[in-house]
Amino acid sequence: MNEVKKQIWLTKEENTLLQAAAQKTCLTEAEYIRMLLQNRVPKEKPDAEFYETMNKVSLFSEQLQNFIGQLGEYRVLNTDALYEEIHRWHQFQLAIEERFLAPEKVSWL
Repeated sequence: MNEVKKQIWLTKEENTLLQAAAQKTCLTEAEYIRMLLQNRVPKEKPDAEFYETMNKVSLFSEQLQNFIGQLGEYRVLNTDALYEEIHRWHQFQLAIEERFLAPEKVSWL
């Protein structure tokens, strides 16, 4: 990667805004600016409740998969349907992560 050093001047207010925005998103100031240049607005880091919820969804999916493995040995249930349900839960988890974590695409350039 060919990197080019850029030096810019900001007012104290602009500097404070940049620092606050970068801190809220858990990015460095340089990472934050790079995302903006790519027409992507970083989202703020979600609160603890988001991560607790995501952990519960993930745990549920893992438990369901273990359950299928145990019951599938006895051919008691339709494992294909359960695997499909696991896949849907995984897609739901990914959609939540996308909604709360992925930078927003904007078109201002």
